Amino acid sequence: MKRIVVILIALIVATNVNAQENSQTEDLNARIDSLTTKLNQLQHDFDFLDCQYKIDNLRNNISELSMSLDLKSNSIAVKSYHGGYFAALYEAYERYYALNIEQLNTLKSNVEQLKGLLFLKLFTSNFTEKERELLKSSMNVLDKNLSSAEASLTLFKAALDRYKSLD
Repeated sequence: MKRIVVILIALIVATNVNAQENSQTEDLNARIDSLTTKLNQLQHDFDFLDCQYKIDNLRNNISELSMSLDLKSNSIAVKSYHGGYFAALYEAYERYYALNIEQLNTLKSNVEQLKGLLFLKLFTSNFTEKERELLKSSMNVLDKNLSSAEASLTLFKAALDRYKSLD
């Protein structure tokens, strides 16, 4: 009889330990699922913010180029009206113009590369429709900024030609 009682007690203890292990395994699996969900959300947020950062950074570079060209155009106009012609200054402005053509071409190339990257991200990431539209809209703004920079470069060239005509 003692044997049966000892076996029953051992069986009850073993069952209780096994139940605790199953409960711990279930808790661990739930924790893993929770962490996986959080990791996926963080990856989604990172992908979106990374795309937005790259777009904003490129937009700022294009805007900076436009503003710089506009300032130089105004400077040339003021010098044309008040200072006369200086050959050395004209040559410096010509070099500046050539450098800005290269910079604008580089920015155009960067925009095209970013469009490719964004296209891939839109299909590989699980962005919401609102996020997709926001990124597409931001890319359209980049195109408009490029057009503005091209107009600023054209204005700079016109101011430079006007300055040259003072010679």
